[in-house]
Amino acid sequence: MERKTHQSLEEIPEKEWATLGRLESPFLSFAWMRALENSGSASPDNGWFPIHLGLWEGESLKGALPVYAKAHSMGEFVYDWAWAAAAERLRVPYYPKLVVGVPFTPVTGPRFLLAPSSGEEEARALLDGLHQLRERVNASGVHVQFCTEEEAHLLKSLGGTHRVQLQYHWVNPGYRDFQEFLACFRSKRRKSIRRERQKVSENFEVQVRVGQEITSEELEAMYGFYRSTCQRYGAWDYLTQEMWLEIYASCRESLVFFFAMEGDVRRAGSFCVRSEKRLFGRYWGSVGLDEGSFVHFELCCYAPIEWAIREGLDGFEPGQGGRHKLSRGFVPTICHSVHWIENKNLALPIGRFVDQEREQVLLEQRFLMERMPEALRVPLGLRAQSPRL
Repeated sequence: MERKTHQSLEEIPEKEWATLGRLESPFLSFAWMRALENSGSASPDNGWFPIHLGLWEGESLKGALPVYAKAHSMGEFVYDWAWAAAAERLRVPYYPKLVVGVPFTPVTGPRFLLAPSSGEEEARALLDGLHQLRERVNASGVHVQFCTEEEAHLLKSLGGTHRVQLQYHWVNPGYRDFQEFLACFRSKRRKSIRRERQKVSENFEVQVRVGQEITSEELEAMYGFYRSTCQRYGAWDYLTQEMWLEIYASCRESLVFFFAMEGDVRRAGSFCVRSEKRLFGRYWGSVGLDEGSFVHFELCCYAPIEWAIREGLDGFEPGQGGRHKLSRGFVPTICHSVHWIENKNLALPIGRFVDQEREQVLLEQRFLMERMPEALRVPLGLRAQSPRL
């Protein structure tokens, strides 16, 4: 087998990428990742240098890693700004670094993409190639982000520093409808959620648009909501308009839009992506809405949960952050990343920090689990303790 680097995903034939296993996540599809690169969203001009690693046996792709050389830490959601600041104090270059993952996407998924006939030997060959690539581009380290728990334990056993963080995910044990889900809450909380939804329904009609139903006009409206949120909070609008057009053209079947309609006017929207088994919340925005309108909770929590129940999906991941999600039925869930820092003077304090941080994250998860309604934990087999780390 031969390792090759690819400075664009299009250097890998789409049919070969499709032969890799574990591509259930829509964000790992060839079409989605190609759109990120071709649209200029994940491009050298924005500090993302594609340098994907492929493991080839003749003309057959046996495994791949989505790799980017980074000139900054923006758009990753595994926050290492303090590490970069520590490197600066030590007068050690922190950039470029190598990042393995999907740009702008804090969604757990496999990072070592292997053909069905491949196994741990091919995974190790990819990891060796990744370290060789780090040396070749003189990167400060390697960061495997939002990998699976299985991958995290394997990479830790091979010398990586295992970092964890919390997200809040909704899990469906088989609810028949939203009312059955709501019955899991204590009376006071049920009344509060009903009151929030009632206030929205008095002023707006919630519309769900799926796949081929979505029109170009609705896409344009959702892009406008995305831009408005970025401008409101001074955030970098990572995704170019070309990106939105490309995913509309090539990934429309995976898109799910939720709109708050005031008559014929779209006042707010949330942008979601679905796989066969899960729904993922990605972006939200509004124009001229009162912060106390509860439209955000409706479009980003309740309506997607209700739709996911109706569709028989296993769960809903609404995105990064937001402890307010806990009181709305979302479970504190561990996400994983693994890191190698080349400079030992920097790697040692980072390793100590990550160990201490991990203890705090697991304590926080346990604390939050204990405060969840028991009826939300028991059907899922959840206990107020952390997974093996």
